[in-house]
Amino acid sequence: MTPLTAGSILVDTTTRLPSPFPVEAFEETGWSRIAGNADIKQFETALTAAGWNFFYTAGAIRATTIGFTPQDRLDDAFRRLLRTAKEQGGNCLQIDSVATGTSWGLPCVRVSGHSRQIQKSNLFVMGDNR
Repeated sequence: MTPLTAGSILVDTTTRLPSPFPVEAFEETGWSRIAGNADIKQFETALTAAGWNFFYTAGAIRATTIGFTPQDRLDDAFRRLLRTAKEQGGNCLQIDSVATGTSWGLPCVRVSGHSRQIQKSNLFVMGDNR
């Protein structure tokens, strides 16, 4: 899986975006990353300038995983985070932090983020990909 860092922005592949917002596929997850790993403020400013809205949902979502290799731990944590964001109805995920550590003496990775919603309407509707 392509490495993600704090500040990465992932968008559900079914989400319509205004032009020009180049995205790059993010493995087989059903999500795409904003190309160039754009800064969240730049992305929000560009969406607003295009007449779109970028809603922020309160409450961080988190995933902690233990695995055999550092890459396995990281991949599993991101898959869990993406699944949670999708379950919440968001069409975008902002990665807030990625940290390694130990849990019960075993190496682990902790990832946190916020589910976001991109939509043309200024009326907040989770799951709206228009």
